Amino acid sequence: MLFVPISYDKDGPKRRRWYDEHPPKYEERKLIRGETSALYAQLGTPGLGRGTFVAFSAGAVPEDAHPVAEIAFPTKDSEKPPIISRVVLRQRC
Repeated sequence: MLFVPISYDKDGPKRRRWYDEHPPKYEERKLIRGETSALYAQLGTPGLGRGTFVAFSAGAVPEDAHPVAEIAFPTKDSEKPPIISRVVLRQRC
């Protein structure tokens, strides 16, 4: 999961320093066979500043448009390619 901190400070230099001190970070979670995990996705585009993201509203995307998530699961044997799963995202919040 990617966490991108957001500063609402109006002062550009102060905001840039804040982002230098609070960079985006990943949190990895182990998947455990037999346990249910949730997948959350947002459609959007990079924003104008470092670490920014502009998300589309769920209502802005046509009802018949269904993005596809491609998930790579690493294997125990690092010499083998990952297992790829493609999931059509039909459900919306």
